[in-house]
Amino acid sequence: MAVMMQAFYWDAPRLEKKEHEWWKFVAEKVEELGHAGFNALWLPPVNKAASNTSMGYDPYDYFDLGDFDQKGGKKTGTATGGAGGADRQSAQARRGLYATCDQPQRRGTRKR
Repeated sequence: MAVMMQAFYWDAPRLEKKEHEWWKFVAEKVEELGHAGFNALWLPPVNKAASNTSMGYDPYDYFDLGDFDQKGGKKTGTATGGAGGADRQSAQARRGLYATCDQPQRRGTRKR
């Protein structure tokens, strides 16, 4: 049986004073979460949003993971310089946890 933890809540990075480093913060807790019985993590989007402090649900650039200076800076609201992918892999490797993130979908781009 798998037990997934939602590893964020709305504005968690801002309220917990972990803006631009939420994924890293969660990755540091992986060992502890694994021992508590969780084997999967659900994380917020890592892509660049309409502002660099957004949770990512208002996507601006799906391929900017904190690498390009746009929308107020290089960092995304949850990670820095592609760190989301690295932290996700780190989380999986450290404790065998599966980590997945929300990825908002583009609207109106599907060809029919």
